[in-house]
Amino acid sequence: MKRLSTLFILLSIVVSAQNTQPRFDNSDSFISLPTGQGFTIITNSKVYFTEDAVTFSERQHDFNLDITDFLRFPEKNNILVHRGGGLVYQYVNDSLIRLDNSYKWRSRYTATPLNKNDTIMLIGGRGEFVDAKNIVYYDENIKEWYLYNTKTSEFPKMMFAHYDESENKLKGLGGVIGDQETFNYYEFDLGDGSQKTYALELTYPMYEVRYTPWIYPSSTPLLFTNSNDIIRWNFDNQTYTIFNYEYEIIRAKQIVDYNPVSKKFLIYDKDNYKLWSLDEDLLFSQPIKTVSFQLAQKANNKNYLIITLIIILFGLLFLIFIRRRSVAKVVLSKKEEILAELSEAEAIIFTKIVESHPNPIELTELQQDFELQLTYESRLKKLRKCLNSIENLAREKASVANSKAVFIHTQSREDKRIKLIRLNQH
Repeated sequence: MKRLSTLFILLSIVVSAQNTQPRFDNSDSFISLPTGQGFTIITNSKVYFTEDAVTFSERQHDFNLDITDFLRFPEKNNILVHRGGGLVYQYVNDSLIRLDNSYKWRSRYTATPLNKNDTIMLIGGRGEFVDAKNIVYYDENIKEWYLYNTKTSEFPKMMFAHYDESENKLKGLGGVIGDQETFNYYEFDLGDGSQKTYALELTYPMYEVRYTPWIYPSSTPLLFTNSNDIIRWNFDNQTYTIFNYEYEIIRAKQIVDYNPVSKKFLIYDKDNYKLWSLDEDLLFSQPIKTVSFQLAQKANNKNYLIITLIIILFGLLFLIFIRRRSVAKVVLSKKEEILAELSEAEAIIFTKIVESHPNPIELTELQQDFELQLTYESRLKKLRKCLNSIENLAREKASVANSKAVFIHTQSREDKRIKLIRLNQH
């Protein structure tokens, strides 16, 4: 009888222990792994399991690993990666196994994880006084990290990244904290290196938005606003759906994991230092609207620079072409525009010079168009005034450089007393 009583007491203690909720100092003090219908939770000293965040089983472990230094890699079978990069572990059969032959980096903090056809990658990140703007990937056979070669030279900081195998594109979502323009949607073609950036004009400034860790399917990441809204993106359909929720449900709480089998979220209560679970259907029970974000492409600064350089280059080539064309050809191409603004006397003189081109014409022949009662000197003076007026107008209309003359004055080879004039052929 005493033995039965003792056994009953021991069983009661075990059951009581299993129903005692453990305390978690912060959301970084543990790592959660979806397991069956529930969650395996690993701290620096213990391994817990729960299906409802009410009843917990627990055991001590001797992993000798600072769990706070690691993140669970999304959509990958219980893979843990060091926050700064390098170290890779896997939780298998209740044990942590080291996979990599690398070392502990300190250069990939805040990097965006990406799962590309079961290859784990890290986009960007920062550390060692440098911001990385490329992609590294883990080779499971060699057990080392390598730079992923793409035609895309750099990647912006993204909150989420998803690989679309059907299009061979990397799709992401990002923004700058405090930026009233909210978010950008990015597409990177890993084949030809082309990039697209779309500005998504939402009503929520960035500093009002909280986003989950990479626990939900990467093609449908979640964002939470202070306006009691959840934004669930769909990269495949290029839409986002806005849901309303009771703010008190997750006030002072942080979603830390999602189990696709039981369709439950694991939530960390920052006020009470404990966990609780929430059904997915409850969180998404009040859809408001679905919006397509097929918006006009936001010009890339690099595209602006390339376009500007092309315009400048064509402009220089055009100027060189214009300068290489003879003054005569340029003036003749603007003949009608010039004639339209000349006086009657000037138009007669200009027409005679043009009709004589490419041969010169004598000044005496041009003087005959003025009143014969005038003296020779008066007619010559009036002719020079007209020629000067024609030259100024032709220079303006034909964009002739100041260093070049429109008319060339020469002397006849047979009689030096005869003055000649013609259009400049250089």
